[in-house]
Amino acid sequence: MNNQEKEQEELKSLEEIEIACIGAALLSKHALMVFIENVIPEYFYVNKCRTVAKIIFSMFEKKEDIDIITLRTNLIAQGYFSVADKLTDFYDVGISSSNVKTYVNKVKLGYKRRELQKTLSDSYQDMQDRSNEVDGIIQKMSEKIFVFDDDKTKIIKIGQNMNYADLACEGDAIKTGFNRIDQYLHGLFRKELIILAARPSLGKTTLAVNIAQNIAKDKNVLMYSLEMSWQSIAIRMLASKTDMMYMKIKTGAVSGIEKEKLEKAGEMLGRSNFWVNDRAGISVEQLVRSATTFKFNKGLDFIVVDYLQLMAGSVKGNRNEALGGITRSLKILAKDLDVPVLLLSQLSREVERREGQIPRLSDLRDSGEIEQNADVVMFIYEDGGASTIQVAKNRNGRLGSFRMILEKRYFRFQDL
Repeated sequence: MNNQEKEQEELKSLEEIEIACIGAALLSKHALMVFIENVIPEYFYVNKCRTVAKIIFSMFEKKEDIDIITLRTNLIAQGYFSVADKLTDFYDVGISSSNVKTYVNKVKLGYKRRELQKTLSDSYQDMQDRSNEVDGIIQKMSEKIFVFDDDKTKIIKIGQNMNYADLACEGDAIKTGFNRIDQYLHGLFRKELIILAARPSLGKTTLAVNIAQNIAKDKNVLMYSLEMSWQSIAIRMLASKTDMMYMKIKTGAVSGIEKEKLEKAGEMLGRSNFWVNDRAGISVEQLVRSATTFKFNKGLDFIVVDYLQLMAGSVKGNRNEALGGITRSLKILAKDLDVPVLLLSQLSREVERREGQIPRLSDLRDSGEIEQNADVVMFIYEDGGASTIQVAKNRNGRLGSFRMILEKRYFRFQDL
């Protein structure tokens, strides 16, 4: 059998499977629901099958009865006369509704195979162009492959095969390394969006980096720094570890002993799992793609975003709506990637005009939906010269405030 004959045989086999899949769905309501929940029209390669699938989904969304008569009527109404004439193909006597899951899985497998072949072919073509960076090609390929994962959405019947251990999250919560924060939050839970907000220069980046450092000892951390370069973050981390002033490290004005101390601290940091993306002005869409690819390639446990007001969003309109769209996207990202996302945010100047200067949820700058989308909101403010952490919102725990020590010259928070 030559290549052309082989291709024709494969196409015939593919057409038979796709026809069987749709035909089975039309035989019973249960089979139709299996079909609707597990495929989309784009999964079908054969043109008439993709067309029929598209009409079925359109009818389902309109809550119309679906059978051969109504299906034919809709096909004709939308101008698919030739497809309407071939509807009898989908009612072959050998098709069984009980086999719909088998047909569905084969259709999905065929789609994945075709998309994978196309992705690999496109990546090969990109590689031939020497102007393309290898890392960019890998990221682009990884993003496409991640889309093939259709196991990300599952519907579970509550109570069925329930095991308490599957519900308990305490063991899966990520400890911040700060006793008081962990007492209030019980750690950082996966799928949650945590807001850490403060006025400028009160330590929100310092606390976020400190938490990330603690977590990165045995888990993968990715920080998006829209304001500071990765070098600035690295120097802060070294200052925290060595009790050396930031500017002393930055300018290189260190003694021989101090240099050895820095080298040891650097080796320790190098063994941690802390990555930084310091692209300024990154959009939420770019961040989502980047984090998704990173998760696919290396695994990911915790994301830090510094900070909200510097991020570009896709929502057109006023800044309020744009920031609401960004926080919604980051909340969805936390859920999709199964990680906690710590998002830093500025507070409005209103807090400085208030007696006592204790923040409120309404002080979230350009508030919009920020409060609504967050699972946890924490504030940092100064009270009598000391740093106070206020847990202002906590879906799953208690509210309250406590003090911590901020050693500004070493960019380091400590439990009091």
